Parts: sequence; structure tokens; C-alpha cells
Amino acid sequence: MTATQVQRWGASLADQRGWTELRATGLVALIDQLNRDSFHAQLTLQQRLDRLVTGLGTDLFAAVGSRSSKRSMAVLAAFALYGVRASEWLDEDPARVVEELHQRQRRERTARSGRRTRSDQRRTDRDWRERDPRMDALSVLGLDASATQDVIKQAFRQLVKQHHPDVGGSAESFRRVNDAYQLLMS
Repeated sequence: MTATQVQRWGASLADQRGWTELRATGLVALIDQLNRDSFHAQLTLQQRLDRLVTGLGTDLFAAVGSRSSKRSMAVLAAFALYGVRASEWLDEDPARVVEELHQRQRRERTARSGRRTRSDQRRTDRDWRERDPRMDALSVLGLDASATQDVIKQAFRQLVKQHHPDVGGSAESFRRVNDAYQLLMS
């Protein structure tokens, strides 16, 4: 991955309908939100991508460099959303990438406007049970705690065939299945 490639992707995104509605600050918030929503919430985007494919996050952030333009933030947001498949989406369907980023920003703004006040978000107001990420991941794959590695792999392969964006599935459901599998296999 090179700086030229990132610039080309950014220029391609900027040419799409809906680009002007995207906000750089909203893209940064979206990247943070997608990271928090992943099964590896404690990792940065760079660390998460490096976990999926060795060096992917490092190469991407080196190619983006220290400049934080709206275009570079959109490319990073695409990788936060699509993971290892982002380069394919950026090359093949940048209009869809812009539309999905715009929808996510709109959804985030709507969710933020309906949130409770800070004083209303005390720990005692939250669900008393701490969620187990492994059990959540097993649930995404439709499995229970007794699932073996082979059963996990089999369930993953079956769900990928159903949810992969190339066969009509949504990128979000595919990401959830992939994140669940990555967590369970790490």
C-alpha cells in the first residue's frame, strides 16, 4: 500500500455523489465508534488491521502519513468499516463506500441526539451483567460454549457464504461474523 494509492482512493471518493455531506470530524468519530463496536474494542484501527493481516494497519497508516484530510479520514473509515476487503470496495465501488459512510454518520448523529445525559449514564444505571466477548462471538456464529475449533470454522465458512457482500450480504453482517471468528480463533 502506498501514499499514491491512498490519494487515488481519496480522490475517487471525493468524486462521488454525497461526498460533500460527509464531515471529517464525523469520519473520525465513525472510526472510533466502529473500533469500539468491534470484538477487539481495546485495539486501535491500526492494531486491529494488523491482527487481521500482518502489516496491513502499519502499511495503511504509513501511506496515510501524518496528514489528516477529509479524504484520508474517509479511506481510514472505509478500512474501519470493511476491514481487509476495503481496498476492493474502494477500487470497485467508491460510490457505495461514500453512501455507506454517509449512512453511518447520519445514524451516529441520530443516536447521539437521543442519548441520555452524562449524569444519567452512571454505572449503576447500566446492565448489571458484564458481557463476555467470547460468548457474544459464539452467539454471532450461532454456537454455544461447547463449540470446538472445528465447529467454529465450519459455522464461520457457512455464514461467510451467506453474508459476504460479494454474494449480496451486508458488509455489516459480514464484519460481525468475521470479527467473531477472529476473536474466537485468537
